[in-house]
Amino acid sequence: MRTLVGFELRKIVKKRSFVIAFFVFMAIQTLLAFSGCLGNTYINGELLETHMERNKKDLEYGRAFSGRTVDEALLREIEAVMNKVDIIRRELKSGLYIEAEMATSNADMTDDGVSYMLTDMYQNEVRPYEGIFDQIKGMAGMRGLSVLSLSEEEFYAHVDKLREDMYAGYGLSEKEKKYWQTKADSLPDKLTYEYSLAYESLIHMDGSYMTLMLLTFFLSMVMVNVFMVEANQRTDQLVFSTRLGRGKLYGAKLLAGVLVTFVVTIVFVLIDVIGNATAYGWDGFHASLQSVMASWYPYPLSAGETWLIMLGILVLSAILIAVITMVLAWVIKNSVFTIAIMIGGLFVARLIPVPPLEWGLISQLWNMIPINLLKFDQGFSDMRLYSLPGISLTPWQFAPILFVFLGACVIFAGKMSFCKAQIKGR
Repeated sequence: MRTLVGFELRKIVKKRSFVIAFFVFMAIQTLLAFSGCLGNTYINGELLETHMERNKKDLEYGRAFSGRTVDEALLREIEAVMNKVDIIRRELKSGLYIEAEMATSNADMTDDGVSYMLTDMYQNEVRPYEGIFDQIKGMAGMRGLSVLSLSEEEFYAHVDKLREDMYAGYGLSEKEKKYWQTKADSLPDKLTYEYSLAYESLIHMDGSYMTLMLLTFFLSMVMVNVFMVEANQRTDQLVFSTRLGRGKLYGAKLLAGVLVTFVVTIVFVLIDVIGNATAYGWDGFHASLQSVMASWYPYPLSAGETWLIMLGILVLSAILIAVITMVLAWVIKNSVFTIAIMIGGLFVARLIPVPPLEWGLISQLWNMIPINLLKFDQGFSDMRLYSLPGISLTPWQFAPILFVFLGACVIFAGKMSFCKAQIKGR
């Protein structure tokens, strides 16, 4: 069996189409992963800093604030600093700034909404607070400067209201509300800021979500011929007549496809991890999910734990997509149509809006489509639960059970078709 699997592995990875597709999609993944390291920031046509210089500053400033509790003292401290922006803009407008006080000598010193970023006062006093200010706005679900007017009590009341709005928006039952309230009660009373830009990127659409999208394209193209190669070469009857032509051959081909899928997925993930770590550092694994992405989501997870869960879902999703592609191509005997179905399904899942809540289970299962599940603010954080005997599961807890079950069904159906073809021929 090991020899047969090795033979099938070589047949997959030595095909020219596989090699070309692998390096093309790996190049795309690399470009996306390292995009945070590329580019420059310009103000009025003048170079202010490269993105790597910006990232280095963000990391330094973020580390300085990490561990600060979001309380009245921090809110007032940020308010006092951010109000300096208005002072700088007024002084720019009145012409009080001279060229020597600007970060770049040829800057336009008019108040056009962005020139204040070139002043030493902004760079030295305000800029260090930009990262923590943006994250606190995210915690409160607010934009602009309105969050600065909130007291500590009002800030956390606003966070609680966001959670209540989510309960109402999902139409949760009393049982589901009780489940989530129990989780919320286990969280600390106050949020704590932690610098965690790398994990925020990996959790967001730039991470596992985009990786799965690329893998869907790649796997759709390279896995269609795993079972079809002998049929295309008209050697399938000869293979079927050997003593290994039944279950062992089917198992070897399937296992080879799964192994290739697993290795390619890990390679793509490593590229994503290295790119984000290079751009943003690797701080923040233990930062609470509530302080990084969603203050309203009650489950007690860290940013690092959330990413690891998404990584597991990504691997299972990639394997499921590969299995479906291999079996579907064999069943319909058409590689081009199979590619069209798999890639078309991806676009349908992304472009069609989420079905309304009134559709019940259909709306809920729509968010279980792998590409939707890996979109944090859609499937992953869906607060509707799946009930099994004696236990309630979140979507990301239920996903492994569902994906393994679907994979087993597809594998069984494929084996029945494969064995039937052996008996009856074409």
